[in-house]
Amino acid sequence: TISPSQHYLQKLGFPYPVILNFRKLIKTLTIQEEKVLRLLTASKTTIVSFDTIAQEIWGSDHLSRFSLEAIAKLIQNLREKIRQSGINKNIIFTVRKKGYFLGL
Repeated sequence: TISPSQHYLQKLGFPYPVILNFRKLIKTLTIQEEKVLRLLTASKTTIVSFDTIAQEIWGSDHLSRFSLEAIAKLIQNLREKIRQSGINKNIIFTVRKKGYFLGL
């Protein structure tokens, strides 16, 4: 029997053995990486804009701290940690000049 969270991860396209690694993945993420992953997961296949990601990362200070380079680096690190956890398929996709989405 699998838990509701494991069922949800399967629904997102993560095979069962990877679900066990997903827990390990969460432990390796920075607070910002975890916030972005949760935001992308909650948005499913909808494009999450750079502004929305910035607001999630930097909160009310996002206008003064906004940096596309910092967001791109955070996404790059997140993709790498996802790969290291055993999820070999690309799940975070870039939409030029708009943002990112979690592909299922």
